[in-house]
Amino acid sequence: MKKVIKIAEARVIAKNNPQLDADDLIWGIEYLNKGHEASAGLTKEEMSAVTLYLISREVVNDRQSDFTCNAREICRRVDDMLLAPVGYTLSFVRGETIKCNRMLIAELNMGLNHITLTQTNPYLKTV
Repeated sequence: MKKVIKIAEARVIAKNNPQLDADDLIWGIEYLNKGHEASAGLTKEEMSAVTLYLISREVVNDRQSDFTCNAREICRRVDDMLLAPVGYTLSFVRGETIKCNRMLIAELNMGLNHITLTQTNPYLKTV
């Protein structure tokens, strides 16, 4: 089975989220890599950090830049990776867009389908 997040990537997530317990985060990611649902092994904060990392990684891999035109497809892909309920990642992206320190800027309304990574995204340089 292919790992969703490698150990080196898990360390990057832990490093960029010092408020989270690194051992618990890595244990939850290993649980996810074994094929279990992410929400069963990760807390809400850890789940948010992992979701942000996966979205950032998929956006960069999509076009090799910090911008994508396939936002809804990427959200569905991340939902599948996390074994999360349908629409979890889409609602996460919308919530992240509303926050003051925007790490993602999403244009998902009225037929627009863009996600742009901003400079405040901690994973922009590492993915």
